[in-house]
Amino acid sequence: MRHLNWRQGRGAWQSIIPGRCPTVVQSVIQALPRMQSRLECITMHVPVFEGAVVDLTFRTSETVTGITEVIERLTKSSLLETYNQIHTSTQPIVNRTSCTLHIEPLLTPVSSPSSMAETTRHDSEHSASMSSGPGKTSRADLTPQIRLPNDLASIMLPLNKEDAYVSTDATGKRTMSLLCVDCSLGVPSGNTVKLISW
Repeated sequence: MRHLNWRQGRGAWQSIIPGRCPTVVQSVIQALPRMQSRLECITMHVPVFEGAVVDLTFRTSETVTGITEVIERLTKSSLLETYNQIHTSTQPIVNRTSCTLHIEPLLTPVSSPSSMAETTRHDSEHSASMSSGPGKTSRADLTPQIRLPNDLASIMLPLNKEDAYVSTDATGKRTMSLLCVDCSLGVPSGNTVKLISW
């Protein structure tokens, strides 16, 4: 991966931050207020070029039969819907075009009347609009955008509902999962479940 994507080329071990993740706890508490003062997590997160990857392991008090049941419970819970809303409301505009250096002209001459129609780039749901008309030239929206590699999609632009919430393969499709159930280990008084969150 390009060095700019990993905090200016620092070693991975320098970027891993173990310990308590208060932002993860606060997100869960906002979604489930009854968990206030009842939830504590010790985990680690790795800062990447768009946010952080959080590795969260927790233990449930009820026994579940396996990962399938964990996925079913998560998708039926309102927690992920709320977490999704919290996450998307804090995300910058994302452009899924190439990370390579690309300079778009700010002014483009209008060559014919047929080009005097409003057009919208469809590279992302959050893409900038460009319009032109009589007496106008096309101009680019000056909103800052984060450029992602072509093989990655924005965190919250899922192909379908299942991809948005829980997936056992976070990199196999053109979307990054909000939560990935990595493993579920049965213990006498419940289960230990490992989740990966972006």
